[in-house]
Parts: sequence; C-alpha cells; structure tokens
Amino acid sequence: ELQGRLFQGQLTRNVFLHIPFVVTPPRLPLLLSLALMPKSYESGQLLYQAGDSAFHMYLVLSGTFAFVARPERPSKSPRANEMWPYQLFSHRSYFGNFELHGGLKQFRRATARCESDRGHALRLPREHYMRLCAEFPQFNAAWHGESIRREALRCRLQAAHGRMLNYRVLAAKRLQRYIRLRKAEKEEKRDGHEEDFAAFPSGRHSWHSSSGEVSETLGSL
Repeated sequence: ELQGRLFQGQLTRNVFLHIPFVVTPPRLPLLLSLALMPKSYESGQLLYQAGDSAFHMYLVLSGTFAFVARPERPSKSPRANEMWPYQLFSHRSYFGNFELHGGLKQFRRATARCESDRGHALRLPREHYMRLCAEFPQFNAAWHGESIRREALRCRLQAAHGRMLNYRVLAAKRLQRYIRLRKAEKEEKRDGHEEDFAAFPSGRHSWHSSSGEVSETLGSL
C-alpha cells in the first residue's frame, strides 16, 4: 500500500498514528505526508525554546531529541548553568503538539534540542495539524488527551531534573529503572499467585506499580 511506503515506511510506524482501538484510515497518513517537511539537525541545535510561539510539531525519524533545562538542584559545577536533557525522544516518537491545541497565541513551555550527532525529523506546520484534527475528530480527541498526559509527564520530569547527565547516560538510567519496575511487577504477580494457594499471607514486601507508571517510564525514553 502507498501509505506504508511513505518516508520509507517510517511515517506509518510513528506512534503518532497509532491510537488504541481506532483504525487509521488510509487517507490520514497520505494527507499528513503532503504537509510534512523533512528536516535535519546537528547536535546541540535548538528546535525551539520555552517562550517561543508554537508553529510546528515534530515526528522523529532518527537520532535523539530532548527537552532540556537547567537542573533544579543547586550545584557549584561550572556547567550547572548549561541546559541538560530530562526527557528524550527517539525513532518513532513525536513531540511539540501540546501547545498547538491551545489557540492561536500559545507559547512553548519547554526547550527542545537535538542531542545525537545528527537527528532527522518530519516537521508539521500548525495549520495543517489543525486541519487534520478537524477532519479526523476521533484522532483529534486522542491527540489532545495524549498531549495533556505527555505534558503532565514532562512537568514531573522537569521538576525532578536535578542531575547533569548527557542523553546516553539518561537513557541508560531510564531503561534500567524500567527493567527494575518490570521485574518487581512480575515478582509481585508471582508472589500473589502463590499466596492464592497459601493458608496464610507470606509476609512479602509490598511494592505498588501500575501499567500507567510503566508506560510513563517508557514514554520518557
């Protein structure tokens, strides 16, 4: 199919077009592709800064992009005033659409930067995004709701942003945390299954998790 070959098949694989329980109509990726502009970025290049007017959103093709800010934790390091990543976006992810839903005079709430040596993204202008939202109301509702959830996650990650880590170290730490969460979740399920057959509780350590917590951890990778 034609839509499956757009941008070497990378467009239809982007999570932006994958809405749970909603079938993507063939027209959507086709119309989207007509408005997308491929852009290349170098390490350290800013896509936009907090306070800028919001004119575009971005679908990542390759490389790693990030929301960056100065760490909240005080430090005497000479690099403490530099911008460090706290939320990462890589292949198949997207960012920058939250402010597009808020009317004509919305300003960026975060600063976005390319972190890898080279990064490639598809840039979608605001007016075309709003046209797609009007033409595909089911996707509009899903995109809007997801943008609110992602913005809440961004705010939590920025509030907890206290260390000067490059994007590779940050990605490794986020992945390690996700693996630990998954392991603990499996152990809790296994122990809970064993307790169903026990006469008395085993007294295991209580660890509380949820699919939402795990998905938010993945969303920050």
